[in-house]
Amino acid sequence: MSQARSHRIKTNLLNTLNNQDKEQSLSQLALCLYFSIKGISSVLVGMRQTSYVTDVIATLKRKKTPSIQLESWKSLSEKLIEAL
Repeated sequence: MSQARSHRIKTNLLNTLNNQDKEQSLSQLALCLYFSIKGISSVLVGMRQTSYVTDVIATLKRKKTPSIQLESWKSLSEKLIEAL
């Protein structure tokens, strides 16, 4: 069940971000989402494990995600609530 939920969340994030890179992890997509918010220049992340650091570095090396419009945020919010 949790794998299906993760898949639904990932699909919604990919669609909202207009991202075709299905290989990105859910945490990488979440970071892309934060970076798409105008005015956010840094994001605090946990780095207790090397894999977390590697994940963040991979995200930072990717092309910057364009800003998401308010309507897209509202739509994503509704879809994520449904996905849970």
